[in-house]
Amino acid sequence: YSQSKLSELILNNNKLKKIDLFINFQNSEGWLNLENNLLLEYPQTLSITTTLPYLTIKNNKINKIRPSYFTMIKRLFYIDFSQNNISIIEVDSFSK
Repeated sequence: YSQSKLSELILNNNKLKKIDLFINFQNSEGWLNLENNLLLEYPQTLSITTTLPYLTIKNNKINKIRPSYFTMIKRLFYIDFSQNNISIIEVDSFSK
């Protein structure tokens, strides 16, 4: 199976606490669904992903959003952090 052909990855409702996953979607319709898990923080490996057009990471336990989460991503059209425990959004987190 070629990773370059992956256009959608659904990992919702799995009680995941940590994800060590590196993925670059090759088209503008790539979707990563991490909703309804137990993630305490944004997965570090996604911080070095360059193409991640659509990300749903709602209903986890994330409490902070940092600018470093999105520095490498060249295409990000949609992100959903709703229903987390976010108490801090650092300056310039969404400035790109």
